[in-house]
Amino acid sequence: MGFRAWIFRLIDRWVDGKVNNLKSNDGKRRYAIPPHATDICTSKQGRSEKEEYRDIDYLVKSAREAMAHGDSRAFYRIFSLMSDLKMTNKGIGGCFSSDGVRHLDYQYSRKELAKLVQSDKTSMRNIQNYAWIMEGIMPSPTGGFRVGTGTLFASVPYLGAVLIILMNSIVYIRVASQISAPRWLLCEIFWPLLWAALGSFQIPGGGAAMAGRISPSRRAAKKVKEYLKLRAILSMDTRDPDDDLWKSKSLNSIIPGLSDQTTKYTWKYSEEFRKELFGQDLRFLYQSEIRNRVRKGIEDVV
Repeated sequence: MGFRAWIFRLIDRWVDGKVNNLKSNDGKRRYAIPPHATDICTSKQGRSEKEEYRDIDYLVKSAREAMAHGDSRAFYRIFSLMSDLKMTNKGIGGCFSSDGVRHLDYQYSRKELAKLVQSDKTSMRNIQNYAWIMEGIMPSPTGGFRVGTGTLFASVPYLGAVLIILMNSIVYIRVASQISAPRWLLCEIFWPLLWAALGSFQIPGGGAAMAGRISPSRRAAKKVKEYLKLRAILSMDTRDPDDDLWKSKSLNSIIPGLSDQTTKYTWKYSEEFRKELFGQDLRFLYQSEIRNRVRKGIEDVV
């Protein structure tokens, strides 16, 4: 590993950490989650006994526990890792990474989009466009990241960092409000921005490279995309009348089964878990479902 690559890896670890320890909503459980899909091991080879959190079976069990107890943030993080692991296997950059810009493509089917309010699609495109303008216009001369107008602002001592914080904060809060994002998602989005701003203040005039590598807006676009992807999948679920829990139809296509389990796992979650993920947009989803049922009933009669 060259010196430049080592510096970039150090910056990523500085921002993301080696492992993220998330508390449950009631404080009774902890979830150890690696920050990148490339940290996941599909076998025990390549990790130490202390790195159990890198084992794919461990993460699958944690995802099941998080959904069963309504710990939406932990479940979202694991879902994002598993989703990105599939993309990584197809040659796309790591989870929440600033490598490449292919993750800015908005990939949803028409069926999934039909279940979401129109503002979700608009908000996604807005933050993608903003991320491209700020951090993705062209490759950096030294490689390892891309640059945009935000990188130029970051090169201005102190004032540039203040401008980036103000502009990004306005966009992030607006997008989070439009998609009814929970508070924890807003924290997820703002965390890289704070590190980028800190780097600009610590190294006046030279923090542009650090801010460019961190790429807070492109990370924000990635996190919003995964959040909306999860909601799109859950929007197609149905409630089981026997236990009054929601049953997912498509999560098994993202999160694999356990290595020693041959039967298909049934993902179930409570109404509170659903409300936390959808927020105020849940009423639009239910209104859409009612209209579809009425329309289908009329078609059946005709």
